[in-house]
Amino acid sequence: MKSCTTITTVIPTYQRPHLLKKAIESVLNQTYPYFQLLICDNASGDETADVANEYCKRDVRVKYHCHTTNIGMMENYKFGIGSIQTEFFSILSDDDILLPWFYETALTSLINTPDAIFFAGSTIIMTQKGKVIRVPLSLWKRAGIFHPPEGLLEMIGKYPIPTGIIFRKEILNHVAIDEENPLVWDCDFLLNSAKKFPIVISQKPCAIFLQHAESYSFSQKAILWENSFSRLAYRLENSFDLPAPIAKEGKNRVLFELYNLYLQHKKIEKASLIAAQISSFISRNRKTALNLKIHKFHPMIINIINFLRGIKLRIMVEKKLQKQYKKYYTYMK
Repeated sequence: MKSCTTITTVIPTYQRPHLLKKAIESVLNQTYPYFQLLICDNASGDETADVANEYCKRDVRVKYHCHTTNIGMMENYKFGIGSIQTEFFSILSDDDILLPWFYETALTSLINTPDAIFFAGSTIIMTQKGKVIRVPLSLWKRAGIFHPPEGLLEMIGKYPIPTGIIFRKEILNHVAIDEENPLVWDCDFLLNSAKKFPIVISQKPCAIFLQHAESYSFSQKAILWENSFSRLAYRLENSFDLPAPIAKEGKNRVLFELYNLYLQHKKIEKASLIAAQISSFISRNRKTALNLKIHKFHPMIINIINFLRGIKLRIMVEKKLQKQYKKYYTYMK
């Protein structure tokens, strides 16, 4: 690997000085040393400045910018991304961490696959107590390079988490951030990247996403998720640079996510409306179609069935996830 290859990691932050320390340390502990770290403080007004400045004194690769006023989450992200001048970049949330081999693994892969616009390593979604919730890339059918539109269709419902992604800077010339959809702007950005360029997927753990009550996505109400996925589906359906069958398939898969969200929250009427829109898509899954039918006429029966099925499945999945990924919890301490 060329020593001149540099990556910029942007950490947008707001009033999380203690978590920020761990995020910064996870960058400084990378086995690949050629990086720049930019901390973008959204006018926290607390100990954040002291934490950031201490690391700036300790390591010349760390830079710190503090806005004079809070400019909003998306504007802070845009500021950080707009400051990138290196060939590669990543975005690290202030409450997440990188595993030590992430940069080295990602850059080796990207150099070996020059057509790929980003590398996504497996990110473990984990609680503060070390319980493994989900590992989205473990659900992909395989690792390796995905050419358009395969990568786009594969990622819907199991999106790579930006914490574990290294992008080529050139992507910023081709894909814009959807500022009107802050809850799932990252999903939109990844979908629009994968519809235009090859991507590389690795199922090797590269990062940890911390799920906690104060995290932005975890604290949002169901109605915001509904609106966000509806917009995501609309943008896919109206993509002028996608073949019509692919655009329709992508839209249907996103709506299927929304359909399952409605069922999860027992919003049967809304689920039925979505089902009517994607009836042919749902008919591919007989069990799903049957569940909706029983939900409409015998909700108590399906609730009992789903409850029992859910307990069994959850126990099986949790045991497998804990066995395979909990060892990475040591990097959170």
